[in-house]
Amino acid sequence: MTSKAGAYLQRFERAERRRRRLDFGQLEQLVAAPSTAELCRRLGVQRDVLLTWRRSGVTVDQADELATVVGLHPLNVWPDW
Repeated sequence: MTSKAGAYLQRFERAERRRRRLDFGQLEQLVAAPSTAELCRRLGVQRDVLLTWRRSGVTVDQADELATVVGLHPLNVWPDW
């Protein structure tokens, strides 16, 4: 494979990874906050953001950041991260 083709493939794989969505419920179960308000407080987000994540999932980059916020590695939350 030429270096140009290899570079294209790497860019494509990174773009695909960014588009992938992970189930927010997996993190929510591990955090085990007693309420939506408490979960928002622990994650440092507003309620509408959290509700969007519940509905649509989180990106790989968001998953990385959220896991770190609660003191976990993303692989501890999403084994297929």
